[in-house]
Amino acid sequence: DSIELTPFWNAGVAPDGSVVYVTCRGYYGTKGAVAVMRTSDNEIGRFIDVPGYAYDVAASPDGQRLYVAADNGKLYVLSR
Repeated sequence: DSIELTPFWNAGVAPDGSVVYVTCRGYYGTKGAVAVMRTSDNEIGRFIDVPGYAYDVAASPDGQRLYVAADNGKLYVLSR
């Protein structure tokens, strides 16, 4: 199975395995985003806007926070 999502840089799996977070550099033109894909059906459930291009993503061990590195030199900490 494959899902077309371009352009993207990196992906990370939530600790419980329920979703995969995919960084979408420039998905909305000048902004970046993180796509939240459900692993149950491989569908994108939502996009999380990021002020800069999103390059990397990691979830906290408890799954309550998402860390997104952006090209503007900032690491965003988002609540799940």
